Amino acid sequence: KTTPKTCAQIDAATAEHTCHIRITLNRPFTAMADPAAASTAADPSASASQAGATAGSGDSRPSLIQSLVTAAREDRMNFIQCVGRIVCVVACALYLVRALTGSSPEGSFDLALQSFLAVSALRAGSRCGIPKFSLAFFDQLVNEDSFHYVFYCMIALADRPHFTLLFAPFVYSAIAAAQFLQPIFARSSGNLSKSLATVANAVAGKASPGFQFVARSEIISFFVRCVLFLANISFSGFMNIMVFAHFLRMRYQSRRNRYPRQIWEAIGDFCETTVNKPSCPAGVRNLYHKVADMLRRVAAAQSAFGPGQQADQPQQQQQPAQ
Repeated sequence: KTTPKTCAQIDAATAEHTCHIRITLNRPFTAMADPAAASTAADPSASASQAGATAGSGDSRPSLIQSLVTAAREDRMNFIQCVGRIVCVVACALYLVRALTGSSPEGSFDLALQSFLAVSALRAGSRCGIPKFSLAFFDQLVNEDSFHYVFYCMIALADRPHFTLLFAPFVYSAIAAAQFLQPIFARSSGNLSKSLATVANAVAGKASPGFQFVARSEIISFFVRCVLFLANISFSGFMNIMVFAHFLRMRYQSRRNRYPRQIWEAIGDFCETTVNKPSCPAGVRNLYHKVADMLRRVAAAQSAFGPGQQADQPQQQQQPAQ
């Protein structure tokens, strides 16, 4: 006669013998398949020591220095351009610090523009190829965004130092350097690489707002130059305005950066709405239409660009651009 207590004892004994049989049968196969695992199962202290050794071996990813050296070997030209962009960013920061502390910032101003000019020249050369004395090559060079900023740096170096002239070099250099270094930091080990990767992701994510800010600052700088020329009319001031207007015309015709064109179109719509109001004097309206017609003739090359043009990206397939 069995009772519930007797049944429970029988079940426990059966389970114990079954577990013992399974362990006895599986032990030889485990030893044959993996002797190290069998020894680890027999000795728990060995398992603990093996886990500690695995934890102490660390991440298998390369260090930050090794990743930088590998990038320099595999993509030498873009790595050199990245170094030049970092120099430009640091020089812009030093210019701001020296200007705020009252020391002479001209050296930092020149260094920032010279480094940005060198990077832009390298970029334009890599895109346009070997220089040729032909109209097609000259047209390709003039339409290249990097060449636009070679021209811009020459204008800024000939002008008086001012922090607004460093907006474009600082923004483009920071975004392009961040996008180039982002994958390098991501595949490197260490807390420093993780922190730098976070910073690079944050900077690279501000590409579109940065391009819009640069386009607005360039247009505002042009209007400021016009106001200063009216306050102090001179031949040098007139030439300065004409040269900068040519730079803005090249930016308006950019194939990669749509933001200058969009801003000029927004300004034109605002002016058109304003002069068409009944309260606007007829003389102002006629003057506006004459100036607008002249600007449309100058910027007639816009019709060569389709609506599907993309904004300028500092890096496409690890190829930073202006």
